[in-house]
Amino acid sequence: MKRRFFDCFPIIINKQKTLTILQISTFSIRRPVTVAMFFIGIALVGIFAFLWLGIDLFSSVSIPYLLIPVVLIYSI
Repeated sequence: MKRRFFDCFPIIINKQKTLTILQISTFSIRRPVTVAMFFIGIALVGIFAFLWLGIDLFSSVSIPYLLIPVVLIYSI
């Protein structure tokens, strides 16, 4: 089955029964302020989350280790 161009993008049928292809690039070009505000909002949420992140100076981490005793015969 051959793949058509319209299979790649979501398609919405308007009230006028015409096809509209939703593309991120078209939306970004037509509404640059909206896209900029969206990414600024994401960045602010990330900065806020980073500032509220709890950090300890010396965290209580136990490093795992394994001891294997080996006895060599006639070593003494």
